[in-house]
Amino acid sequence: MVSIEKQLAVNPYQLPKPDRSEILYEGKFYHANKKGTYGMGATSFQLALCNRYIWIDEGLSIPLSDIIETGLTKKGGFIRFLDRLAGEVMDFYFTKLGFIGFRQEEVKKLLEIIDENLPADRPKLTVKPDSSGFELPGGADAHLHLEAPPVDVSCEECDEKDVYVLVFKELRFFGLAPVAYIYRLTPVRSLLCRDHAKKRAAASCYRTAMYGYLGFPGFLAAPWYVIRNLWELRRAKAADIRTVLETIFMAIILPLGLLVVAVWAIWYFSPPV
Repeated sequence: MVSIEKQLAVNPYQLPKPDRSEILYEGKFYHANKKGTYGMGATSFQLALCNRYIWIDEGLSIPLSDIIETGLTKKGGFIRFLDRLAGEVMDFYFTKLGFIGFRQEEVKKLLEIIDENLPADRPKLTVKPDSSGFELPGGADAHLHLEAPPVDVSCEECDEKDVYVLVFKELRFFGLAPVAYIYRLTPVRSLLCRDHAKKRAAASCYRTAMYGYLGFPGFLAAPWYVIRNLWELRRAKAADIRTVLETIFMAIILPLGLLVVAVWAIWYFSPPV
């Protein structure tokens, strides 16, 4: 089994869920906008905090050593961190929902525990008011200058140093609810070279093709996420014409064709009423 130290060195933003004995806080939250508002289409996620990183479902982990600051929004909170792989400052906005309305006290409790466990040597933030380009929580515009060493990373699957931070999404159908179909959208953040980016994108698209087309709006949403994954490949300069055409046929045209044939067969062979 690969140690956490090794995984932190390879890709610190894609770590496994901490062991239960290491978890300081765990709960269910929702993705939100800058005001902390939960909108239509926003998805929930499980969050687990340990003394080294924050685990946010399978899609993202944030090392505590890379967190710049945390804060409350109108109805939620945010975590501002330095993405050393992309060389950018990232904001993660979230909120907590209760049986009735927002539960700001739970967001505040989580942020307090995070702040208590932040290391002293995390990235330093300095603000130059004469520049603009970044929106601070108070509404002022300023340019952020970070003092933090880069990380020496390689592909998750091999030792290639020419890597890209990519996020591929999978849509899966899980069953029926009393009113609507149940789906789960899983974003997976990866650090990959070009060759393995193609393989990971294809795997995500094919799993979406297998599990995402059933029901409504699955047969409308699944093709969108296939196209979105192919678009993400452009960031790694890996979206060649053959890969795009093969994926579109296998993950869009073929599943939709089989779905149409299945619906027609059910209609054609069903007994008359």
